[in-house]
Amino acid sequence: SIPFIEYLLEQFSRYKITLCTGHLSEQVESYYSQHDNIFISKEERPLGTGGAIINSLSKINDDVIIISNGDSFCEFNLDKATNYFLENDLDFQVITTDNYEKINDYGLIQINKQNMIISFNEKPKHSDSNGLMNSGIYIAKREVFRDYPIANISVEKEIIPVIVNKYKCHAYNIHSKVYDIGT
Repeated sequence: SIPFIEYLLEQFSRYKITLCTGHLSEQVESYYSQHDNIFISKEERPLGTGGAIINSLSKINDDVIIISNGDSFCEFNLDKATNYFLENDLDFQVITTDNYEKINDYGLIQINKQNMIISFNEKPKHSDSNGLMNSGIYIAKREVFRDYPIANISVEKEIIPVIVNKYKCHAYNIHSKVYDIGT
């Protein structure tokens, strides 16, 4: 009986949260307007996952941001993941898991021995692929998004594959199951 978004908001409750909304944005804004740490970034037109992130940056002042898909959840220690990001002076980090049965509904990530991402393949056609699964949670320096306009663009298909080749990107593997309600 608890709305799925409540699990996500609880996980990130110690942080400033910007909800990227489109359809029914007014209802979301009305419901969460009493929270001091929750802000709304409304899409006037559908922007995709990447466009929504880029659109929200005008409401975020921090140099490092944490991004989470709104339709998936996994338990992990956010402080440890953030510390790993900062200690390794990363530009972009994908929270990953090796705890999955079928990969073709998620992103497949290949890494080297130093956890550097060497390839990112969103929803591969072959489910027998080896690698880590994208949890839909990212830690990033806001500067990695600076070359992208506010447009209908996918973070998984159009932005991350470019970021992986241009910036210092690591996987942070948590070994936890990802719960996905789909969109």
